Amino acid sequence: MAITDSWLRSTNGKPQEKMVTKSDRDGLSVRVTPKGKIIFQLRYRWNGKGDRIDIGTYPVTSLKDTRDSVTFYRGELEQHRNPKIVKRVRKEFALRAVTVETLIRE
Repeated sequence: MAITDSWLRSTNGKPQEKMVTKSDRDGLSVRVTPKGKIIFQLRYRWNGKGDRIDIGTYPVTSLKDTRDSVTFYRGELEQHRNPKIVKRVRKEFALRAVTVETLIRE
């Protein structure tokens, strides 16, 4: 069953009895914690093993932005790049960019 904005709005912040997982297309899934926090994830296979990465949380990350991220990471998989490593490298690069900007201002 597809993940929709209306489902996300109705589920957000509502306590659950246990962890709930809902799958969508292209490996997109959401996990709803017992406290009602919604976490977007990408499920994929790497070297024959199942893996997943967290993309963001709702409502900070929109469903549209999440789908765009899934498309990006799927493209990385097609280029034989592990999405988990790509995400880590992008995060480190972003942190360095802020540091360089700070140095330039000083």
